[in-house]
Amino acid sequence: MTAGQARALYRQLFRKTRDLPRQAQHYYRNSIRSGFVAHSDEDDPEVLQRIYEQSLRDADWILDKYKSQQPQHK
Repeated sequence: MTAGQARALYRQLFRKTRDLPRQAQHYYRNSIRSGFVAHSDEDDPEVLQRIYEQSLRDADWILDKYKSQQPQHK
């Protein structure tokens, strides 16, 4: 993963937080930032690919979790 790909992933994940309730946005934005800092020295391409894929799955799971908690209007 190149530095540009990492920045693109960061932006993508950060933008996904816009779909979360206000009170959750701050928490998940800090979590994203912390995750990037924690793995900033990783240079193994296989590990980086796993982190990339897992972060997208986690983001989708979180969004689905909050969407299912919202009341359904008919």
